[in-house]
Amino acid sequence: MKVNNVSMTNFAGKYRINANQILENDSDCLRRDALIGFWTTKARNGENIHKRLIDFYKGDYEQNREKALNVTFDLPSKLDKDFEESMNSIGQSYNRLA
Repeated sequence: MKVNNVSMTNFAGKYRINANQILENDSDCLRRDALIGFWTTKARNGENIHKRLIDFYKGDYEQNREKALNVTFDLPSKLDKDFEESMNSIGQSYNRLA
């Protein structure tokens, strides 16, 4: 029986966050917003995330400033650790999707 190695570079880390999660203080909210912008540039689906953010803040956010905005980042697996560390540093919750 022959077993082939699987390259992990082909797998993606998918993470769902509430991009409007209430955090402990304004400083953490600003850092979160900056991190979302940064990770949006790294995500395979970055254009979709960007559009969702714009639509949300021009629409639903104006009606209810505490409404959740669930966004899924499709990141290269090599960035998983950095993404998780950055979200943990500010207390941002995330779910890793299978």
